[in-house]
Amino acid sequence: MRPHAQLTGMGYRVEVHPEARAVLQALAPHVVVRLGRALADLVEALTSGDESGSGELRVEECAMQYVVDRTAELLRVIGVEPCTPAYAEAGA
Repeated sequence: MRPHAQLTGMGYRVEVHPEARAVLQALAPHVVVRLGRALADLVEALTSGDESGSGELRVEECAMQYVVDRTAELLRVIGVEPCTPAYAEAGA
């Protein structure tokens, strides 16, 4: 993921902080693809006004924290935490 990626056809930009980007690069490719799809769904919900500000996305082995700046139409990925087996069990 690039630091500032414009999702085609959508008004929101996605900014991935360097620390989060480093974690994303270490994840399995299928997890990164699923996170990308989840982000696209989130941006679509933000564009239609269905979603609120900050939060967390959970996909398979990781949790992605994000902050939304509605004024700038910017979604910032501020953290990504790979789930350890113990963390995955606790979240189940």
